[in-house]
Amino acid sequence: MSLTKSYRGHNKLLRCILGAFFIIAFIAIFIICLNYRVIYDWVLGLSYDPSMAMLQTISNIELTERGERIIKASFAELQDSDDFNRNCPATAAETSVLGCYNNWRIYIFDVKNDELNGIKEAVLAHELLHADWQRERAWVKDELEPLLRQTYEQNKDELSEHMAAYSEANFVDELHSVVGTQLNITKLPKRLQEHYNSIFQNHAKIVNYYRQYSDKFAKLKKEMEELASKIDQLKKRIEELTSDYRKKSQILSADIDDFNRRAAEGYYDNRLDFDENRDVLVKRQKSLNQDYKALSSLINETNEYINKYNQNVARSSELYRSINSNVEEIASPTN
Repeated sequence: MSLTKSYRGHNKLLRCILGAFFIIAFIAIFIICLNYRVIYDWVLGLSYDPSMAMLQTISNIELTERGERIIKASFAELQDSDDFNRNCPATAAETSVLGCYNNWRIYIFDVKNDELNGIKEAVLAHELLHADWQRERAWVKDELEPLLRQTYEQNKDELSEHMAAYSEANFVDELHSVVGTQLNITKLPKRLQEHYNSIFQNHAKIVNYYRQYSDKFAKLKKEMEELASKIDQLKKRIEELTSDYRKKSQILSADIDDFNRRAAEGYYDNRLDFDENRDVLVKRQKSLNQDYKALSSLINETNEYINKYNQNVARSSELYRSINSNVEEIASPTN
């Protein structure tokens, strides 16, 4: 074999190796570009050093590997009111803020109220879904959005009050978090079930955390509405009975004065007529006394309802104050 032929053979082999290298390199770069966020999140998460309380909260929501990677890269943190309000300022659309996903980071208000167990877990899951949505590729969002809107229409009674505060610009982002933390997974289309199950190992547990605290507020609100309605009805009845009592009392008083005047003027010429007229007035007085007792009893009953309403107001205010220092307190107690 000549040197020329040998050189040409080696040159051809080298070109093949270089070509294969460039193809492999191109594929590798394409895969890296396609998954750059996954790799970047993994690297970021290596420096995540959460508190023990935060670690426990994360553990409680039982995340998949993907969910853990995102939450670590988001440096999820429990904060007191000063730090939290600085990182999560309330907007005009919100009466209270329990958590936020801001500048690629998750902040959770450290609620210290044993009555509201589950609230930190539910809020953490909600904010994690915001972090997930920000990372989703455009074609995945395009696939999920119609399913989210369909789910919203099917559960509008349950979700519309919350979603009314959000503009179209961030509607789907918020809906993605709300659907994923507030609705039973059996209510969701299969594709959404797969999506949320790729983040949470036990989606039902997330919904239970939300229900665990939200039902307390819902129950209090319902009780207060029922009490307010009952108090309003009783007050109207008291006004009616009071007006009727005053009229009867005025008429009876006038009739007694007339009876006494006639008796003094010698109108009655026999004892029988006098006693009959007097007995009628006495019976009316007794009846009026019974009306007064019934009215007093109704007033006492109403006051008991008002006291119970006020107690619920105080408890609601305490719960609201415990979840956020910026929350609006509910209306002052009924008087």
